[in-house]
Amino acid sequence: MREALTALVGARILTVFRRGTQAPAHLRAMAADFDEVRVADRGTTDPAGADIVVTATTATDPILFAKWADPGTHINAVGSSIPTAAELEPELLARAALFTDRRESLLNESGDYRRATHLIDPGHIRGELGEVLTGRLPGRTTPDEITVFKSPGLAVEDVVVARHLHEHALATGRGGRSTSVRPAGRRLVGVETVAVDPVQSFVERRQNRGRRAAAGIA
Repeated sequence: MREALTALVGARILTVFRRGTQAPAHLRAMAADFDEVRVADRGTTDPAGADIVVTATTATDPILFAKWADPGTHINAVGSSIPTAAELEPELLARAALFTDRRESLLNESGDYRRATHLIDPGHIRGELGEVLTGRLPGRTTPDEITVFKSPGLAVEDVVVARHLHEHALATGRGGRSTSVRPAGRRLVGVETVAVDPVQSFVERRQNRGRRAAAGIA
């Protein structure tokens, strides 16, 4: 997948809007694929000239605006994935070809989409990332098309991270088995917690989502 992304014609400049741990993780995951990487403070920097823009913030109001999107720009919007928060201006979604990882999640959970319903409807969603990667749907259709991959996330990612934690525990001899494990709120009783760097876990297990979106859609 790295080779596919690197082969993108003209995709040489990456801009990441930073906030929290996701932005550094995306930088570490994708920086090697670009000639130039820019880190922007949310809402204060025009990413003009960037081929790919990543928003990984906890913004409650839009930080990326339609007037900033040059023809041919691809945007990975992976932050603010709750109904009450948004990173993208509604006019930007209306102007772009919109992709997601799961339609139902976008419609029900994404504040970006919900704030834009006066401009777009479900028919505006071009497709899901999986449909693009398997060749069932095209990604970009013209060189000047603006594309957006809005990712509310998938539950399977949590399962993958859980498996990673389990494998890490086995490999390092941490934790132990118990026959009396039961849920207690969000905590499991009877299991030793295993300390794993959340950023490293994110990089190792979730970095391909943005890379695949850029490679398949852009």
